[in-house]
Amino acid sequence: MHTKQNHTITVIAGPCSLNPMNINELYEIADITVKGKRAIKGTRLVGLKSRTSLSLDGNNMGIDYAVFMRNHARLVDGQGPSEFEEPPTVTIAKQLCKETGLSVGFEVMSPLVQLPCIQDEVFNDKVLIWSPAVNQLGWPVMQMAAFAQKNGWSVGIKNGKWVGMEKTWAGLSTYAHGHLAPDNVIMIQRGVESPENGKYRNLPLHETSKHMKEQGMQVYFDPSHSYGPLLRDDIVRGSVEAMKMTTDTGEYVYDGLLIEAGTSTTDTDQHITHKELGDLCEQLSEFRELVSPV
Repeated sequence: MHTKQNHTITVIAGPCSLNPMNINELYEIADITVKGKRAIKGTRLVGLKSRTSLSLDGNNMGIDYAVFMRNHARLVDGQGPSEFEEPPTVTIAKQLCKETGLSVGFEVMSPLVQLPCIQDEVFNDKVLIWSPAVNQLGWPVMQMAAFAQKNGWSVGIKNGKWVGMEKTWAGLSTYAHGHLAPDNVIMIQRGVESPENGKYRNLPLHETSKHMKEQGMQVYFDPSHSYGPLLRDDIVRGSVEAMKMTTDTGEYVYDGLLIEAGTSTTDTDQHITHKELGDLCEQLSEFRELVSPV
């Protein structure tokens, strides 16, 4: 009889994007407990959004947008990271880490502009940086992995949005594995755009995740971008079902969840509430052990 070797599960939860109105929600997430233990390992701290179209006025581009653009201009001008400004999200993250011990997660569009600002001893190994689904090139992933190797971080790689993306998704991991151990490279399943989507925002391809796990990779599920607004009420149920899935050898397919919770000015209709997040963790704890923050 085969055993489920990866019995623990990591939950990273928070808003789609950070704004002055939802900062306090991060501390509420940090306080969620199950069976007397803190249930949430880390939180999303997204200050720059990977929009399909750029809004030059910064509307819905994230609270880091103005600082990012100034730092980008400095880089183009030949200035180095020592001249960069600290983005608002990084300032918030430092305080959050000190006060709660939570890990922090950042979506990264421009590694050479964003990542020098995150390097700080306060984070130690408490950082997950991930590439967005709209960026499916290996070189930015390699740059992210180099920063991660230097700082003890982990790198997440979201799959592309098209059916048949498995080869590209697996290929992106090779750009990270040159720098990082397998446990520090996380494949994030967020579904694809398909004629069979139905009410899904992006159809989850759990079989593809299973193939990644069978290759020895760490795999997380992003149910928010899979279920979307139309199936928001199914996110908790669907997440529990996904966390029960196993490979043919009995190993759990998913090692964690990257889930949107609380409120946000972007994609708020696909967020679960903090109460639902607590209920989800309660259900997960019935068959797997939740990883607490250090």
